[in-house]
Amino acid sequence: MADGFFPLTSKQQEWAARAADIAQRELAPRAAETDRTGTFPSDGLEALKREGFWGLRVSREHGGLEESLLTTVLVTEALAKRCASTSLYYKMHLEASELVARVCTPDQAERMVRPIVSGDAFYTVAGSEAAGRGGRFAQNATAMFPKLLHERLDQTGIDFAVLYPTAGLGAPHIREDELRRAACRAFNTF
Repeated sequence: MADGFFPLTSKQQEWAARAADIAQRELAPRAAETDRTGTFPSDGLEALKREGFWGLRVSREHGGLEESLLTTVLVTEALAKRCASTSLYYKMHLEASELVARVCTPDQAERMVRPIVSGDAFYTVAGSEAAGRGGRFAQNATAMFPKLLHERLDQTGIDFAVLYPTAGLGAPHIREDELRRAACRAFNTF
């Protein structure tokens, strides 16, 4: 299952195969309806939780799976082939989860990171599609307004949201520990 650019490990191949199986079995049957109605893909996300995909990018130190970025790409690609909506929400959950898990205090690890691994928390990054036609997705555009988003977290079903500009994606990958932590905290405070 190597495409010539990245020789995949057997573990990466297993993750990709598991994701493809779940996508075919759980996501594909509902994908057209999800897209047609603009509904939130709750059933697909629940399937990913049940199958143990929720803590994919959380460190082993915090009970997660600590899989690589390439594994994450393989998984989200397999999911997107059957339901782009579910894959997008899952990818946003992984982004926010990883950011929180990498810079957490011990108290935050207990309150915010462990619930990711257990499947008790759904995290997301703030974003919207201004040109989209809407439904619940358009309502979630309130994520671009932090105060309004905070007021509507219960309504949207989101347990925690990370707000950051696109440039913030690089913050977790800064090599210097002190600078990386400061950058991540600054983006989270923003």
